[in-house]
Amino acid sequence: MTKEHPMSQENQQEIEAVIQALTSGLKGTYKLHEGLGESGTTNFQENQFGETTLTMDLQSEEEIINGLKKTNLPMSVFAEEHGSFFVNGANPQYVVALDGLDGSSEYKERRGKSMYGTLACVLKGNNPTYDDYIVAGVMIHSPKPNLLLAIKGQGVFSIVLSSGEKKQIGIDTTRHFSRQTIIDLDINWQLYRQLFDENSSLFPNMQCPFFSEAARLALFAKGKIDLGLEWTRKQNLEQPTMYAFVKELGGVMTSADGTPISNKPYKTYGQGIHVPLIVAPNQEMAIEVSKRFNLRKF
Repeated sequence: MTKEHPMSQENQQEIEAVIQALTSGLKGTYKLHEGLGESGTTNFQENQFGETTLTMDLQSEEEIINGLKKTNLPMSVFAEEHGSFFVNGANPQYVVALDGLDGSSEYKERRGKSMYGTLACVLKGNNPTYDDYIVAGVMIHSPKPNLLLAIKGQGVFSIVLSSGEKKQIGIDTTRHFSRQTIIDLDINWQLYRQLFDENSSLFPNMQCPFFSEAARLALFAKGKIDLGLEWTRKQNLEQPTMYAFVKELGGVMTSADGTPISNKPYKTYGQGIHVPLIVAPNQEMAIEVSKRFNLRKF
């Protein structure tokens, strides 16, 4: 019979440094959002995906990256605007998945009115699974600032920007699937657009109010939606953050058949192809929505 070994003091200090660096970086992105104002919506360059990078996109990622560099820990970074690279050495002990501005179109068209934010997750190891997250955070910039943090084994917290006070939050994980279930789905994917068109009359609370996974994550964490229908894309930069939050809230993030993706390797799972993902308060609900909408066919 194997025995569990307590985390060494060195590892605890290391992880605490990562948590503090990420928290500080996320706070910095909100200051940036407020300081840039309208100038943040200006086009800057074309990113690795052939999409237009906004000034806010680029500088938000720099804010997070520069904060994590100060830990002096070797990391492999995967970012939407800056691409993939090493910091503090080429033998990474951690992987960082980062989207400096999730919901760029919402930001550009409805800055200060719509919901969008910065997403980041730090995972342990050079080839981590989704369940190897250490800490994840989202800084919702608009319409009201809201910093949320998910810490492995500790839960999800809302952070007061002015004082740094942490307030733990949770969701009802006993909910059941019904026609009144609030289903938030990303209709940027044509297959989900079709699903929405074919089913929204039967499910009156099926919605896509924001083209932003940061917004969907925050709404789930606050209990304002019951289910999220997601899909893998663009190196899955947002998905590790979503997974960490859902797991710490007591929910599940699954593949199309309702199987949790906890042991899926971040670097390869769903990369380069679109794979349906389900965010739910419990596995039973994930399986039910999978069957109801026949998500396996996607």
